[in-house]
Formats: sequence, C-alpha cells, structure tokens
Amino acid sequence: MADIPVERKEKSGLPWWLIPLLLLLLLPLLFFGFCNRGAVVDNTNTNGNTNVNRMVSTSNINSNTMIMNGNAMMTNSSNAVVVANNNSNNRNGVVNGNLGNGSNNAALNSGPVVTDTNFFGGVNDKMTLVGREAKISGVRVNRVLSDRVFTVKSGSGEMFVMLDENLDSPGGKEDQIKMKPGQNVNLGGSFRTIPTGEVKAETQNSDLSQKEYAQMKGQRVYLHATSVSDVR
Repeated sequence: MADIPVERKEKSGLPWWLIPLLLLLLLPLLFFGFCNRGAVVDNTNTNGNTNVNRMVSTSNINSNTMIMNGNAMMTNSSNAVVVANNNSNNRNGVVNGNLGNGSNNAALNSGPVVTDTNFFGGVNDKMTLVGREAKISGVRVNRVLSDRVFTVKSGSGEMFVMLDENLDSPGGKEDQIKMKPGQNVNLGGSFRTIPTGEVKAETQNSDLSQKEYAQMKGQRVYLHATSVSDVR
C-alpha cells in the first residue's frame, strides 16, 4: 500500500522572544507617564474665599522653598512653579484687618521701631503708625497736660504722649518721675488711635481739659508709653 502524505499545519503567532522585548520598550513609557501626573489642590482661606491653586507634581521639583507673607513659592526647578496666595491683610498700617482702636491698638505693627520724634511729625497719614513700636531716647518734655498726658516736640509741632495706667497705679514708676516741662526722658511704647477708653477717662476725670482732648483727637494718634525713665 502506498503512503499517503499528510499536510502539517505550521503554528502561527509571535515568536516567544518578542514578548520580553516589547515589555522592555513599554516600561520607559509607563514610568514617564507616572512621573508627570498632575494634581489640583483646592485652598479655602479663613475669609471664606476659595482659591484654586493648580500644582504640577514632578519628580524633579527642587526642595528649595521660599515663604513670604503667607505666600509659598517653589523655585529653582525647570519643571514647575507653585504659588499659593493666602490674601494677607497686614499692610499699610492695618493690624488684624483694622486700623486699630480699643484692644487692637496693642497689636504691634511690623514696621521699623520709631526712634525719633521728628519721624512722627514727618508722617502725613498718622494712622499708618498705629501699632508701631517706639523707643525714643533723650526727648524733651514740652507741655504737661495732666498727671498722665504730656507733649514732646515733633518737627514743627507736638506729639502727644500718655502714660500707661500701670505707671499711674500706686507704687508705679510715675511716682518716681514727676513730668515737668523741659525735662529729658526716655520713652518706650507703641502708637495708638484717639480716642481710647483711657484717654476718655482722663478727660472725664477733669485731668485733661476738653480743649487739650480736642487737640489730641485732632492728631488722631498718640504714643502710649509703657516705660518712662528720667535722663540723668
């Protein structure tokens, strides 16, 4: 009997060695896509305003970070710059969102310490000084208006000064220093607005006349002295 030839079917498909090669080619693409994912951060500030800050996250962001007045900025990176704004209100003499009266006067302004009374006289808008700290040495007393209120020369005018109530209490330092016209003293304290409760009380007690009170009120700002020493 003659042999009948049988046709064999060849297996089709990719060679086995191509599979590892394809995986090697796909790995860099997957890694690149993972490293360049984006994220969106919603930032709600204390005033109820919502700021949407778009942040780009990459593996090459430098760790150098600069923070100024509530604003954070990432720098030194060619891939991303991130800025977050918190809407700070501490500028132009504004303290805690107010121009300072009552208890807000005690909050210190971030401006430089005032060391010269002539600086006060040269400022047109005295309200910008509210909360500013003062340390003035060797200033001459001009007028004494009451046991707590007096004036010192400031430029071509005067600057009103009022002693803190703690200096006027029994055993306070005021008993050691009798304010007299022409006396040289060192002053420390901060600028406050007029009127305040203490200034009103000084007027109601008849220690400060209505005329002198009107002069203080017209100036809008005075130096609230928490430390006074006589220049020897």
